[in-house]
Amino acid sequence: ETMMVVLNHLPTSPCSRLQTILLRCTEWYAVGLGATSSVNGRRLSRPRDMLRYIDWVQEQVRKVREEKIGQEWLQHIEDDINETEIADIILTRLRTSDGLDLDWVETHEGKHMVEDILRGAQLALDLGMAQIEVGNGEYGTLILVDPNGFLFSNTIISSILAELEEGQMAAL
Repeated sequence: ETMMVVLNHLPTSPCSRLQTILLRCTEWYAVGLGATSSVNGRRLSRPRDMLRYIDWVQEQVRKVREEKIGQEWLQHIEDDINETEIADIILTRLRTSDGLDLDWVETHEGKHMVEDILRGAQLALDLGMAQIEVGNGEYGTLILVDPNGFLFSNTIISSILAELEEGQMAAL
């Protein structure tokens, strides 16, 4: 059975924590550029860049045809766990009313990642679709503003993830 759940408008705190738990514990399938699925307890991310995505699709087709594999192709995907985990955290936290704690990101991933996230969110911040809630740390919490921030959450999150990818490429 396929079910679509809109969790963006749950109230804060207990429900936002429940929302994060649901997103972490459920299985879902997503297709397309930059899509993330959760299959057999593993998060699988498709490339966010169109050329890499096309190459990835062609490689999957080749594997199915030449290696005669089916569902087990999921086991052959080599993900950078850190990159996937931080993308999952960004995806889940920005879809809650609690938002993404940028000080936590800085502690676990470094200042460069916070700067990339802020660059990716800049247009949403400028348009009032996102805001920084001041906290105890240096950066605060990035939250999407209801309703427009949540309505455009896919675009905002995609911009952030694209900026993270740009930052990683520049670091190489």
